[in-house]
Amino acid sequence: MRTKAPSSVRNQEKHLDKGLALYSKKLTLFPALTEVLKNLDTIPESDDLKIYKRERRKAVLLMKRPNNEGGSLVIKGFPLMKFSNQIRPGRFGQMEAHNMLQAEQHGIKSPRYLGFFEFRKFGLTKANGVIMEPLGSHKTLMEFAEDNSADAEKAFNLAIPTIAKLYRLGTNHIDVSPHNIMAENLDDLPYLIDWQACRFIGPKNDRQLILQGAQFLRYLNNVFPLTSQKKWLSTLYRTVTPGIPEDLFLKNSIHYAHQPRPSHEFRYRLDFDLNQVQTF
Repeated sequence: MRTKAPSSVRNQEKHLDKGLALYSKKLTLFPALTEVLKNLDTIPESDDLKIYKRERRKAVLLMKRPNNEGGSLVIKGFPLMKFSNQIRPGRFGQMEAHNMLQAEQHGIKSPRYLGFFEFRKFGLTKANGVIMEPLGSHKTLMEFAEDNSADAEKAFNLAIPTIAKLYRLGTNHIDVSPHNIMAENLDDLPYLIDWQACRFIGPKNDRQLILQGAQFLRYLNNVFPLTSQKKWLSTLYRTVTPGIPEDLFLKNSIHYAHQPRPSHEFRYRLDFDLNQVQTF
């Protein structure tokens, strides 16, 4: 087991304070944490460990800090089942760590990165992931809307400054959704989470903006009527003033919001024909 950053991340750790970087490398000193990292897909809940999410390819856990330090750690880990992933693990925990550090350098609010871990056995990477600080009492924008429908519009509008910043910086985070943007309250600047699927490209790519807006609206079809979706998109458009006409932006955004989600490759390529959509 090791917790130092991989080569793709290591040269970016210089902007972290020295204590944090060292702390991330000392995490293996605590047997309780090592046991969690080695058994992401099977370890049960306990008084010291809460399971936020556990799927076949990903686990998100909250555990009390070891050694009676107080507070908690969030562990986002990727159990690597396929042999091909075990010998080439770069697009999982390493990518998440790399992107979180890039986001921090760009001034994008995201959970505070503490360290990268990798569990190896017989020369193969069995799991990897990141360790970060929890966001405490923060809720997702979808949770705000579900808790009080009167807050839905305000909650969803809170995403617009974040998406606008991604557009200006050329940050193609392909899963900008109301489940991945969190805030402490509706007057707070939100955090963007889930950084595994992201690439940093040239700024102000209109296709990136279309697909990020569509990805956000994809989850709102049952809670946000079409008229409200169009209003939300118009607000996003006026906030950033992209280089295409508003009607073309609206047509494409609504089209992709109501279609099956495009593949990762499609969302990374950003070369689709803006004029193929005729109505919305």
